[in-house]
Amino acid sequence: MLAACEPQVYLSRTVVGPCLGHATLFTGGMPADHGTVGNDWYDTTLGRNTDSVQDDEHPLIGQQAAPGTGFSPLSLTSSTVGDELILASGGRSRVFSASTKDRGAILLAADHGMDDVPECARASGLPAGRHNPAEFIKQLNDHLKAEYKINHDLVTWFWNPSLYLDLKTIGQLKRSVPQVQRTVADRVMRIPGFASAATPTDLLAGAVPDNELGRRLLNSSHPTRTGNVLIAPAPFWFLYPGPEYGAAMHGGPHAYDTYVPIMVAGPGIPAKRVNRRVSPADLAPTVCNILQIKPPSGCCGNTLMEVLDAESTTTRRKDPG
Repeated sequence: MLAACEPQVYLSRTVVGPCLGHATLFTGGMPADHGTVGNDWYDTTLGRNTDSVQDDEHPLIGQQAAPGTGFSPLSLTSSTVGDELILASGGRSRVFSASTKDRGAILLAADHGMDDVPECARASGLPAGRHNPAEFIKQLNDHLKAEYKINHDLVTWFWNPSLYLDLKTIGQLKRSVPQVQRTVADRVMRIPGFASAATPTDLLAGAVPDNELGRRLLNSSHPTRTGNVLIAPAPFWFLYPGPEYGAAMHGGPHAYDTYVPIMVAGPGIPAKRVNRRVSPADLAPTVCNILQIKPPSGCCGNTLMEVLDAESTTTRRKDPG
């Protein structure tokens, strides 16, 4: 007998979690490089959700070690600008960070814009709306029950933006996991208000639309931490059932929520305003270039050459310590 399982629904405040952006800014990498796929994700090894900065071995000062009391950058799989500065100076440099929230201090900086409230967007004639995750997960499970002639749920977890499946049960049903993932993704796309639903097979093969949304989905994925189906709402749609839960949100994949300025100031940096498209991943290699140290191990960004000029790059001191 296959045991029934009640699906669990968890919501972060974004479609692409803000911690993803925090980590990108100071590593210069994407989730596949730095390992942070959101504020939280479901750890299939541990069988539970995990916080992006959770580390029970490192409790806060003055507290005893206990589950949920420790925080560190343990989940990062890339070095950071701070790490590279310490390495380049032979350990003489010291790096400190401060924030009003744990992940802000550990992963450093802010990273996102802000969406408009769907009710206001709809009043302006835009095709806006809200999703109730519990309702669309029920729709998916009802479809899977009918499709596979079972009486329990296969979609067991939703941690924005990933849907997680009961892989053990799928194995007992002698079904192919990629096949079930594709069934779920196809069904998501039949629900109004979704722009994309991609499986790990799609993402690893690069089999996503050759457009900006497809590239952003690829950039948001990780080989082991991304769920079984990665979803993105349509423009102006939220993954919150009502304004009392989340009037507005941030971190979505659409242009209005990725329009964020980058400001750089410091000795030798020329004063200018540049209007061109850049990536949050470009900040780390730019800072490393200024410090004349190696970029982080997971860095894939490009140096913002407008920040540098010929005089400043040749007169900076060579010792990064």
